[in-house]
Amino acid sequence: MEVVVDAFFVGNQSTQFISGAGSNIEISSSQFHLDADGNVTMTGIISASAGGYIGGFNIGQDALYTDYFYLSGSATGNDFFISASNFNVKASGDVTGSQVLFTGGKIAG
Repeated sequence: MEVVVDAFFVGNQSTQFISGAGSNIEISSSQFHLDADGNVTMTGIISASAGGYIGGFNIGQDALYTDYFYLSGSATGNDFFISASNFNVKASGDVTGSQVLFTGGKIAG
């Protein structure tokens, strides 16, 4: 069965619904809302079985990264926690950089 209409609304506008008109769709439920502009407001967990992109970063299993920057969500071992081409911070606290300038403060040991 196929239903063809210019606009539709299914549900209860005050609780949950799916609506569409003018090449837009809107979906709303108790903890999820997709508006006609593509904005999503939600409460809960986002999970996916494959990576993706957010704000120009690749989404890895435990990191956000580009060709020039790496931000890990894992703080185990000596893996890089924050890494860019000439600057690295390991989860262990080790910091390396090829051009570093510290102003003020103290560096001990």
